[in-house]
Amino acid sequence: MSATSGETPKPEPVREETSEPHVLILTDVIDDSLERVVRVAQASRGYHRWVLKMGIASPAEIDRFAEENAPLALIFFYFHKQALLERVRDVADRAGVVALNIFDPILKTIEYAIHEGIARPATTPSRLNYFDKVDAIEFAAKHDDGRNPHELKEADLVLIGVSRTSKTPLALYLANYGLKVANVPIVFNIAPPDEIFKIPRHKIVGLTISPTRLYKIRVNRRANIGVESWRYASLESVSNEVEYAEDIMKQLGCPIIDVTQKAIEETADEIFKIMGWEEKNGR
Repeated sequence: MSATSGETPKPEPVREETSEPHVLILTDVIDDSLERVVRVAQASRGYHRWVLKMGIASPAEIDRFAEENAPLALIFFYFHKQALLERVRDVADRAGVVALNIFDPILKTIEYAIHEGIARPATTPSRLNYFDKVDAIEFAAKHDDGRNPHELKEADLVLIGVSRTSKTPLALYLANYGLKVANVPIVFNIAPPDEIFKIPRHKIVGLTISPTRLYKIRVNRRANIGVESWRYASLESVSNEVEYAEDIMKQLGCPIIDVTQKAIEETADEIFKIMGWEEKNGR
């Protein structure tokens, strides 16, 4: 509508464009405590904008919300539905960012402290720079479960193995010694990333496990979290998966550690010996 005589037209409001990266917190539950977490995070980490979306019901909502809040810096999530878990990881991969279960650090600490006996702290805190340790822990999180394979060359160590061989907790345990550790899952009949074959062999350690033991772990996990695919816990498929992973390790010529009866710190001790890091880490 044109302005009447003597009136100055009012300018249309201008929508301010911003390229500030967003940190998303996505969940299919509704919980007021998450809102408080976001407020605290925004106040203490104001260099990113933190955005919470609760009550997500479909994968399409995740796509739409991510697009509306691009560019992304990081995604935290908590979902009960498998379809939502898969979609948020796809969105993170496309955006080139890390997606982390917001409760993982707490749950993994409890689980492995109780069941794997990780109660022994690093023995050389005075010899480790605090910020080096923080960097190593962040590196392990950023390169967990095969994420960001193009950066594997920056790792002090790359762990490879089938699912449930304790790659993630072992990487975090070693990070407490200031070591940058990535882990890459070996999935049956799927070639590992090309970068694995381009890094020095001495930077790779393979983790293997008895198929029978892995079968029991998978069956228990299936019962606890309701994994739908029976092949995930089939003894035959598990045996094939372990054999396939060991074949790849032999191709790489890397050391192989059987973790069947080992606690995390026992596997770490063996890695220190293999890599010749005992003296470096005051062990």
